[in-house]
Formats: sequence, structure tokens, C-alpha cells
Amino acid sequence: MNMTNRIAMLYDSPEWSQMEFIRQLQERGVHTDLYDIEGLDDVSHFGRYDLVLNRVYPSAVDRGKGHLIPKALKKFHELDKSGVHVVNCMQATIADFSKTRSYEMMRKAGIPTPRTYHVDDIEEAERFIRTVGLPIVLKNDTGGRTTSVVKA
Repeated sequence: MNMTNRIAMLYDSPEWSQMEFIRQLQERGVHTDLYDIEGLDDVSHFGRYDLVLNRVYPSAVDRGKGHLIPKALKKFHELDKSGVHVVNCMQATIADFSKTRSYEMMRKAGIPTPRTYHVDDIEEAERFIRTVGLPIVLKNDTGGRTTSVVKA
């Protein structure tokens, strides 16, 4: 690779910009531009990049940046439509942001998974617990790093 190779990295939090990773890419002649998804309005110029790295993760919810997820999904959809090559593309991002969606995709593909049920509010969760009993594991549908996981 030479300095004509260009990568754009989209991120939701500075910790995910991975400065060491960028430094190593640049040592190898890969020009890398960082874009904070929060301030990103226009992605029409991303066609000039050889590759776009998606570093916006479900754990944004746990870092108080959950409001960025719909914006990120919209931007990845725009990039997909324009033919830009994205690592962690729109479909991967959608599956990553929803444990329910991931479960449905794995089940459809025949991958064994634990019984999984989606509930939308505390009352529905209480009814579910009365129906199936304990113990159960509760998780938020969106998020990462195993935060908000509770065994009841």
C-alpha cells in the first residue's frame, strides 16, 4: 500500500478511534481520516475513500450516546446505496444493534440458540416471568460489553 490508499473511520466515542491502530495504518502508508458520527451530516464525499471502517458500536448506549444509533444507521444506509465499501456494513450494523434481530437471524440460519423472548416494557417482563418462571437472564435489546445483564 502507498499513501494514495485512503480509509475513513466513523466512530461514536474517541476511545473507539483507536489512535494506535491509525498510527500503524499510517506507518504502512494508509491515509486515515476520522469522522465523529455525532457531527457528521454529509457522507456524499466518502466515495473518495478506498474503504470506510464502521466503529460505531451498540455499546454507545452504555456510554450515553444511544441517540447516535439511528443517525449511524441512516448514514450507513446512505453509504450502502452509494456503493461505498464499508467494513461492518448496514446489514451487519443492524444485526449488531439488536439482540432480537441477531437471534432471529441465527435461528433462521439453523444455529442453535437459547430460547429468547422480546418484551417491550416492565409489565410485559413481569407477565413473562410469571409464565416461564425463574431463573432467567434479562438483557437490553441494544448495548454491549455485557452491561445491563441480570440473572433473575
